[in-house]
Amino acid sequence: MLTFNAAGTSFKGAAISHAITKVTAGRFSHVLICSSPPTLIEAIDAGVSTLSLARCFAHSRRNIRVLRHRRSEIATKAASFAQLDVGQSYSKRKAVSAVFPQATLASLADNGIFCSALVAQVYQLAGAAEFQSLAVAKTTPATIDNVEGLSDVTDEVFRPRLAPRNIETMSALDGDRSPTISARQTAITGRYARALSPAVKAIIGAYPELEMGLPGGLLGIVQFIMTALDLTDEFPAEERQRFLATVVDLDHAAAELIASGELKELIDEIVATDGLDRARLITESFAIVPDIDVEWLKNYGMVSERQRDARATALQGFVEWGTHRSKSVAAYVDLERGMTESLEQRVTVVREVLARLS
Repeated sequence: MLTFNAAGTSFKGAAISHAITKVTAGRFSHVLICSSPPTLIEAIDAGVSTLSLARCFAHSRRNIRVLRHRRSEIATKAASFAQLDVGQSYSKRKAVSAVFPQATLASLADNGIFCSALVAQVYQLAGAAEFQSLAVAKTTPATIDNVEGLSDVTDEVFRPRLAPRNIETMSALDGDRSPTISARQTAITGRYARALSPAVKAIIGAYPELEMGLPGGLLGIVQFIMTALDLTDEFPAEERQRFLATVVDLDHAAAELIASGELKELIDEIVATDGLDRARLITESFAIVPDIDVEWLKNYGMVSERQRDARATALQGFVEWGTHRSKSVAAYVDLERGMTESLEQRVTVVREVLARLS
């Protein structure tokens, strides 16, 4: 999804959007990728985070464009790779380097990713032929807009309608965004990942024969720990203990961060917010004329089921691997259980409301 901030009240936001389109000679200033409708993934200042299209609108059709890869298996792979990047830091340096000379970058040293590079990268990894020739680090929204072979499905996704009653709580894709809990979650997990990154890089550098890549985000680091522990037996006895001690140190450091309480408090807030949304939905469903888009609710329920099933499957994978083997995995599973249970409750409520409205 390509967007242009044409209706924002922030002078800074509008100025940046206009600057991007001017420098890139394009129509759009930002790019997002859909992971599972209605969830979008984007690289913003807080890092790579998610945004629910169910809570968004656009002022004008001119300010958005939705493109779909014609091969569904490629799109599915790209979406999966994008999900692995959630929590990764945002790179202002790389965003600037896509259009400005190297000399401009002296004060912007970091190693994250930016919006259009994220989209190009995941499609390359997914094997999309249309993206193979692109230089990821030089990809801009204009580059994505001009990729040939993608289907324009904007009119399938966006339809004109009157503003809903709760529009003041929604985000304008082409204007002002409401603060999202996801962005806060990304900021926290990104901070955790940056704190753990030196230890991860030290392991990769000390044991290049394992060919372990640099993980993105907190989840990636937890999975990195799992893989490293699985590889322990490949070392000779005298080296095994040294390697294991290094990985265990990383594992304990990750567990300490996860269990520190900050992330747990935010997850509790997300679950509580979802509970309020469910309560409002139930209340509205009993109104004489419910302000509920039934088609949207059906899709919301279907997506919630997918999210519940995906989280439940991932959770089961962690449990089967063995939470007793890693303190960080055990701590991460504790967080995921709350989210999975909340999704199960959401699915139940959506089904009940749809049955009531039918």
